[in-house]
Amino acid sequence: MKKSCSILGGLVFAWWLVVMIVPLVQCKPMSKSWLPFDEEKCIDTCSFLIGNAVPNIVTDAAILALPAHQISKLQLRTIQKAAVTGIFLLGGVVIIASCIRLAVIYALWEDALNVDFTIQVKDSWLWTVVEPAVGVLCACLPTLRPLVVAIVGTVKRYSTKRSTGESNTIITTGGRASKPASRPRFSRGRDRESIGSFERLNDIESAEGDPAGLVLWPKGFCQDRKTTVVGKDSHSALSDEIALGAIHVRNEMTLSEDRLSRTGEQSVRLSSVYLVLDHRSRIGQMSLLRTVQRGTLGTSRLPTVRSSFQRTTLPLVMSRLASNKVPKLKDPSLLKTEVCYVNGEWVKASSGKTFEVHNPSTGELIGSCPEFDVKDTEKAITAAAAAFEGFRTKTGREKSKLLRKWYDLTVENAEDLATLITWENGKPLTDAKGEVAYAANFFEWFSEEAPRVYGDTIPATVPGNRVLTIKEPVGVCGLITPWNFPAAMITRKIGPALAAGCTTVCKAPGETPFTSLALAELAHRAGIPKGVVNVITGLENTPAIGETLTTHPTIRKVSFTGSTGVGKILMKQASSTLKILSMELGGNAPLIVFDDADVDLAVTGAVASKFRSSGQTCVCANRIYVQKGIYDEFAQKFAEKVKDFKVGYGFDEGVTHGPLIHDRAVSKVDAHVKDAEKKGGKVIIGGQKIPDLGSNFYQPTVITGMTKDMNIAREETFGPVAGLFPFETEQEVVELANAAEVGLAGYFFSRDLQRITRVAEALEVGMIGVNTGLISDPAAPFGGVKQSGFGREGSKYGIEEYLNIKTLTLGGMGKPLQS
Repeated sequence: MKKSCSILGGLVFAWWLVVMIVPLVQCKPMSKSWLPFDEEKCIDTCSFLIGNAVPNIVTDAAILALPAHQISKLQLRTIQKAAVTGIFLLGGVVIIASCIRLAVIYALWEDALNVDFTIQVKDSWLWTVVEPAVGVLCACLPTLRPLVVAIVGTVKRYSTKRSTGESNTIITTGGRASKPASRPRFSRGRDRESIGSFERLNDIESAEGDPAGLVLWPKGFCQDRKTTVVGKDSHSALSDEIALGAIHVRNEMTLSEDRLSRTGEQSVRLSSVYLVLDHRSRIGQMSLLRTVQRGTLGTSRLPTVRSSFQRTTLPLVMSRLASNKVPKLKDPSLLKTEVCYVNGEWVKASSGKTFEVHNPSTGELIGSCPEFDVKDTEKAITAAAAAFEGFRTKTGREKSKLLRKWYDLTVENAEDLATLITWENGKPLTDAKGEVAYAANFFEWFSEEAPRVYGDTIPATVPGNRVLTIKEPVGVCGLITPWNFPAAMITRKIGPALAAGCTTVCKAPGETPFTSLALAELAHRAGIPKGVVNVITGLENTPAIGETLTTHPTIRKVSFTGSTGVGKILMKQASSTLKILSMELGGNAPLIVFDDADVDLAVTGAVASKFRSSGQTCVCANRIYVQKGIYDEFAQKFAEKVKDFKVGYGFDEGVTHGPLIHDRAVSKVDAHVKDAEKKGGKVIIGGQKIPDLGSNFYQPTVITGMTKDMNIAREETFGPVAGLFPFETEQEVVELANAAEVGLAGYFFSRDLQRITRVAEALEVGMIGVNTGLISDPAAPFGGVKQSGFGREGSKYGIEEYLNIKTLTLGGMGKPLQS
């Protein structure tokens, strides 16, 4: 409905522009021939202006008459009421201006007051009536809208009151209950009733000693954290809905340091949280007002920290309240805002520009980061080049100690790093803690590999010669990391680079930069020499930064993790200077379940592979092929596992899956689901957005009856959607699996040893999980084939990507022993 109204409004506005502009372009003022296809059909320009002015007078006058008693009912401070009154009074100025305009037009062009609309238009009088009417309607829409909303709202409110007795409702926690417009009346006594899974306790005394209304809490909920619902009717239709959400309201919440920067205070405790049912304009919608305990900041500072949420539906407000508590770090200095780490110092962008980073769960601002440009990036490259001359000479043991110290600090600050990951990425805190452990393991692994960078002694074919090889660091490396694993991806690249003796310029992801910056702070504390590790940020300038890293002659190697499309662009740019490249690009991993597999084990492995990080991993199973003999059994058990998921905010207890990174990701996932349904797929669980949680949430989804012509079969979904494809034979499924242009990872489940060997050798991927859905390990090489890229990260092979092999041939070494 809203979309249709928007389209209709756009068409009306376009027609109004035609009516207004065409006479000015095609006709002289006061002419009678503006229609090009019939000079006899016309409309008088001044008549149109007058027709526009008269309805404006009427509508503005009507609007001006409405607000007198409405403004007095608004729950606003006096200065705000005055501002609203002033805005409405401007309507009076519009009326006066309209009257003056009408008088002037009448005085100057008396003949223009064309009372008879059919004059000189003969049989086409309809044009002359419709055109000014459409123009007037469009011109008056901004004025008519509040009038229509007010009338409709009044009618709805009146009918609602007649049927339910509903009135303004206020929910408070921890503070005094706000008095409603009319004092509620309740029967005396402490009668306990059941409302669904909640209990209702009547006649509770408020802080002022007056009846406060209902107290709703779940059974077993601590009474000192109770939530009071003040209303006229204890049997309001909203009672259950309010109760379901109100239990999430927290008595104490802390405003973020950023939000209070103007006050000079570090933190403020909220004494009360008020949820006010806005019954004036939108029935059933809420406005959230935060009030700060007086005396904490002083009366004069209260407006500085007072804020309001955008109007939204009740469940969304409630669920956001549940996670509105600003995360706290044990070490607040790990949150680096508006600075990057270059040459051992925290610096801002030379332009002074920044970009905002938002929590994908709530949309709230976390902080800002510098918008580095080409000039800033070149400074970081210069710092890395200067540092390389000294760092390359460090022994393997020295580099090992530095990496080990960085590892120890990462483990020591694991809780804060996990908090940052959940805050800016949205993944559940449990997953974030697992990522931090995984990320730290790369520092540990490569601290042990650093002393083991060995060369070779090769038997020469020329008598008297000796052939030796030594391995040397390639030089300054440009590292570009993704947002889905903000800790693990940077450690997997920086760890081997430092172990080899290289220096680095790391471009942190624009969506999740704070984890990378926190790791840079820990590098500083670990004693990593200045210039060896440089972490820069940028959002709009990301393409320019990427091009600088791939074309600058000082950069000798680029390691990139991201999409195949961007990887191709970077390769093309890097070809001008023939850089060494490591490309870990997109995937479309097949997961195959043969009928001889352990079905329960396969279900567990498929769930782990597909839904880890809500499907936002490059190695997650995107196409799940199940042999027809066990297809129905697998689908049922798989769906039952998915039903147990709890989607929500990463900091909430029990949440298994968080949001997608942004609304564009949600749109892609939803498009894939709709495409599958259109082509015959059946959604057996999920398949919908979750607007009550926020714009970035999508239900974990399972689709059966998948076919190879669906988008999921060809494209990486990168979201929580599992499509189950049936197959019959081993050869058929291998051909389907290899049909993709990419080949990063693959999985299959079978108990037949010969089949395991055959299928493993036949699949065109860089990594295979056999009877497991998790394959990531710092000790295992990570990388793909085909358009999933080249090069390996992790393991002993990972360090080789950052080393050059130098051959030494020693001649004249064949002389006999001297006697």
